[in-house]
Formats: sequence, structure tokens, C-alpha cells
Amino acid sequence: ILSNATGGAVIGSNNPATLTILDDDVAPAQNGAIEFDVSLYSAWENDGTFPVTVYRTNGSDGLVTVHIATSDNTAVAGADYSAASETLTWQDGEGDVKYFTVTLLDDSVYEGDEYVNLTLSQPTGGAVLGARSTAQLKIMENEQNTTPGTLQFSSAIYSVNETSPSLTITVTRTGGSDGYVSVDYATADITAEVGGDYDEMSGSLDWDDGVTDSKTFTVNILDDLEKEGDQTFSLTLSNPSGATLGTPQNATVTIHDDESPPKTIVPILYLLFGSSAQ
Repeated sequence: ILSNATGGAVIGSNNPATLTILDDDVAPAQNGAIEFDVSLYSAWENDGTFPVTVYRTNGSDGLVTVHIATSDNTAVAGADYSAASETLTWQDGEGDVKYFTVTLLDDSVYEGDEYVNLTLSQPTGGAVLGARSTAQLKIMENEQNTTPGTLQFSSAIYSVNETSPSLTITVTRTGGSDGYVSVDYATADITAEVGGDYDEMSGSLDWDDGVTDSKTFTVNILDDLEKEGDQTFSLTLSNPSGATLGTPQNATVTIHDDESPPKTIVPILYLLFGSSAQ
């Protein structure tokens, strides 16, 4: 305000004047920013569920919402976790933490640590996404890293003379020895027949933890007086438990016929030399 002008001066029209002090602190509306509290969460595979925390910070004006969802990274929905999505809501004046639950699926197979993507999107009510709008949930493996090995025949082809009483078949465990493992075996006809050329055989073989010695089973071979030529039957491994099947898991056995071939040399000589050939 100007007043009391002297010396013949007069006070002009811009009196009084106004000075405005501009505020540099708080914006008029504070609806908040929504974000994860960390960029990486961790849970054990057998925890069942895990609560993911989401915060509203820097304001609580008005009702606001945000969408949150899971997606595959190295973890697979339906195998390692259950896919989920949800809308989180904060009321006017509310700034508390909200929780989003992820269901974890436990299995008995060692897969190593796996990751699930977590994403915030579609904020409403004037809220914005904070700096951590994406995060990951690490599902930590609870199984031991074991190597039980593979089970297979020692050869894909076996052979035996018809006069041999039996044939011994070898099954090997290679590539690991962790845990108890087993496998079933069985024979089946190809051209050879059960009861006429060999005895049917089936059963199972097992290995204790730490054992890699080969296992064997015996098939009885049956001799006859018929000339049938070489005949074959098959061997099959199936139903592995605690291990996997290697190669070969199928094999073929050839039974060599021991009967003498027909005597054709005398008729041939007779044709050449007549009766003197005898």
C-alpha cells in the first residue's frame, strides 16, 4: 500500500498491489502411486500359497484400483503354480498394503528354481503406477538334485544255439545311482514260440540306492528235432520306477537251429556218375 505522497506527487491507480507467494510443496490432489514393495519375492515350492504385497504410496485421495496378474516365466501355470488375476481396491483415505495370493503346486521332480512374472496394470481413480509395476516370484526347489540313471539292455541283439539250455540277459544302470529304482521285463513271440522254442519269462529287476551293478535274468531255450531255421523272440523293458529307460529298451534274441541240412550231395553225384557214385 502506498500513502502520504509529498512534494506535489500523487498516488497512481495501481494502489494497493497484491503479492502472491507460490507454494512449492504439495500438489492439490494426491491419489497415490501403486507398486510392489520389492522386485523379487521368494517362496518354497511346498509352501502352498504366497501373499504378494502391493502398496499405495504418496497419497490416499479418492477410491482407486489396479489390476494384478501372473504369467509364465520359467515356471509354467498348471504345473508349477495356478494362474491368477485380480483387481485390488483402496477406498478414499486408505493407504494400507493389499495382498495378492499365488497358489504354488508342489511335485516330486527336481526342476531347479523357477520364476513367475507379476504385473500391475490399469490403475483407476487418478492413481498411477509406481516404479515397481512389475516383479517376479521365485519358486525355490525343495527336491534334491538327484541322478537316478537310466536302465537298458546291454545289447539290442542276442543269439543262442538251440542246444543251449538257457540264455542270460543283462540289464544295466548307467548315468547315476541315486535312489532305489526298478524296471519290468518280459519276452514275446516273433517267429519263435513260447513252449516250443523257449519258456516265457517276465518279472522285475531292482537296484538299491548307490548300486550300479548290472542285473540279469535267464530265459530257458527248448531244443527240438525239427528243422525250423533260425527263429526269434523279443525282450522288452517297461514301467521304470525312480529312473528312466535308456537305449536299447527293446532287444531281439535269435535261436540258431542245430538240425542237419538235408543230404543233397548223394543225389547230385548219382546224376553225374550214375550208380558208381555209390
